[in-house]
Amino acid sequence: RKHPDWMARDSSGRPFTTMIHMGYERLVGLCLNSPYREAIRNVVNEIVANYEIDGIYIDGVYQTPCQCCYCKTKFMEEYGLELPKFDGCEGLFVPKLDYNSPLARLYHRWLMELIREVFSTIRNDVKRLKDIPIIFNYGDAGGRRARRNLLQYADGLLFEMPRDFLDRMRWATLGRSTGKMMWQYVGTYGHAYGVLSPPCFWLSIPYDRQELALEGYLTIASGATPLVYSLNRYYYEEGGRSFAKEIFTFMKKNAHVLRDLRLKKFIALPFSQRTTDWYPKCSGEFGFDECMRGFFKLLIHCHYQVEAVWEDAILTNYDELRKYKILCLSNFACMSDEEAEVVKRFVRDGGGLLATYETSLYDEDGHRRDDFALKDLFHVSFYGEKKPTLRTVETYIRILKEHPITKGLSVGRRLPQDGNYIVVRELEGSSVLADTYLMHKHSSLGPCVVASRYGRGRIVYISSAIERLYYYLHFPELRKLIQNAVKWISGGVIPFEVDAPSGVITILAEKDDAYLMHLINYTGDILERPHCRFEYIAPVRNISIKINVPKNRSVSSIFRLTNNKKIKYKKDNATVKFNISELGKYEGVLINFSTSSH
Repeated sequence: RKHPDWMARDSSGRPFTTMIHMGYERLVGLCLNSPYREAIRNVVNEIVANYEIDGIYIDGVYQTPCQCCYCKTKFMEEYGLELPKFDGCEGLFVPKLDYNSPLARLYHRWLMELIREVFSTIRNDVKRLKDIPIIFNYGDAGGRRARRNLLQYADGLLFEMPRDFLDRMRWATLGRSTGKMMWQYVGTYGHAYGVLSPPCFWLSIPYDRQELALEGYLTIASGATPLVYSLNRYYYEEGGRSFAKEIFTFMKKNAHVLRDLRLKKFIALPFSQRTTDWYPKCSGEFGFDECMRGFFKLLIHCHYQVEAVWEDAILTNYDELRKYKILCLSNFACMSDEEAEVVKRFVRDGGGLLATYETSLYDEDGHRRDDFALKDLFHVSFYGEKKPTLRTVETYIRILKEHPITKGLSVGRRLPQDGNYIVVRELEGSSVLADTYLMHKHSSLGPCVVASRYGRGRIVYISSAIERLYYYLHFPELRKLIQNAVKWISGGVIPFEVDAPSGVITILAEKDDAYLMHLINYTGDILERPHCRFEYIAPVRNISIKINVPKNRSVSSIFRLTNNKKIKYKKDNATVKFNISELGKYEGVLINFSTSSH
């Protein structure tokens, strides 16, 4: 009220309101181009300079879409242009604009640069006054307003709001790919991802019981540290104390084991910020992130070791990429020529590639190419697309050939197909294992599942977004197809094999002298839309596990972390086999190594 000129304004000059927040009415956004910017700096500097604090957590920095006098003047001074007109937002803080417009893209980049500039200034202020860590809110990493360029200024990250249980693991591994420390809230889901609706609209509806402990174990297994949301509620509410205590007791007891662990590298699943920003189809119920969520869940349900990683962590750093055996490009539509060359080099040198739908069909700015940038790897050529309709949705994946990828799926069998698919034509060197089949016309639209080789590497390309379909419906036939594809691409060399229901989550971490396999029992209702409550976890019995032992290492002992009991095992060449007779909610299996004399 004292500074009305600080308020963000819409095109009509009215104060720009944002979201309902924690019991307040709708909040009025403030503009970082106004004197509000210096007010933020002054508050932070006062706290850091005058109080004995160990660190500082920055929830923002946010910039509400704004057409105030400060923004208009600055944009005109920098570009000689008027601000684009918009009415309202899509999601939080993202103006409704036609992002195919050069002016809209310029405005978006201008906002992102403003946020980066403010955050870097605050960081420099803090570090000048005290050498304390800065923790950054990582909660919006998946949207168009994502602030990937801010992560370089933070010492650690906090992730707030997952869409579902496995989304915690996806964002934990994504955060860790930056090399930063990572914390995650446990005990809450986010309204922003469509999980909750009125009257429970805000992001943080706390809950307890078994799922609180499960989330804690998953966070630990993913390489992050759990933070119990709204911990102060335990002063007056005893229900969840035992489950929160269970997590931190486990961490304290096994600190010597958990310290310095790193995830075993096998499959890299990169997040494409450019696709999220500029892919024309990122709207409504379809987009890149939806596909990536589906593929992450699909690979986890196959018991494969997978990490979500930022695209620039591996596609601009070949030495980091080559640590993985397989690169999975889940509708990675917007790809630069430079990134395509890195992928080609990776496969040529013996890496594996699994790609879907419109991967590499657009350049880094979202302009569609005439053909795939990875055409030489896919061994198919783009021919056209079909917009989903009631007719085109009635399509299937029809198995055409016997092959290790189609093992267990008989020739002629029709598998569920996502309504989002493109038409491609095979090129020399491809092996078409399945086609896109129009049921109502009894005709083929061309290749769907294509296997090929390039240099010393193997490739499987799928012309539809089957991972999106799996995200919602968990068809086991699609899981079988991907399970076979990964095994073929890898040449059968995979870190471990687990015979257990798909809901048993397996994560392998390593250090120089040991492996730690996490097993998390999430075999209940794993179709989480909306999220389910559960109070009882049925035990899973007789889980058999086979793990590849590192070169020049020999297994010396295997223990269960929950009770410190030894596990009997059998050695077989370069593998070790053992059984878990019964799995409750969690088990950690510690495999100790000694140096082999062979």
